[in-house]
Amino acid sequence: MKCENCNSYVDEELMMCVDCGTSYLKTEAKLKTHATIPKPKLEGLTSVNITIVLGFIIGIIVMGLGHVYTKQIRKGLTIWIGSMVLYSIVIVTRLSDASVLIGSFNLTNLYYIFVIGLVCLYVWQGYDAYSTVVKENKAVANKTRQQSESY
Repeated sequence: MKCENCNSYVDEELMMCVDCGTSYLKTEAKLKTHATIPKPKLEGLTSVNITIVLGFIIGIIVMGLGHVYTKQIRKGLTIWIGSMVLYSIVIVTRLSDASVLIGSFNLTNLYYIFVIGLVCLYVWQGYDAYSTVVKENKAVANKTRQQSESY
């Protein structure tokens, strides 16, 4: 092996140039490290960024879309149906005469209760879709790590 700096002989045992003293220990270690450690392929990961966009931003219009993206179709459809029921109740209570009393309970109060329920459902469904993706990605990474260690 020849030195890159002075083109003279490099001692194989010392891993340094005899003339200029350039060390090749780090270069040799890097080459061995890159050659022996295979990079694991992380297949099956779900994008966290897309889940955040679908769960929170687009979730305002179509709740449950983040769950459908994370392959939880039944849960996504249940959230969507629940949100449509809540949206309907909110619209009906808002458009109805606010002076109608059910006992001593005003329909305006019912409107605010369902709006709060709708907001809680929105926040929960976005967070649940996000946390599900994070858990699934960790499981895929652990499985891939165990497979690469077994080789």
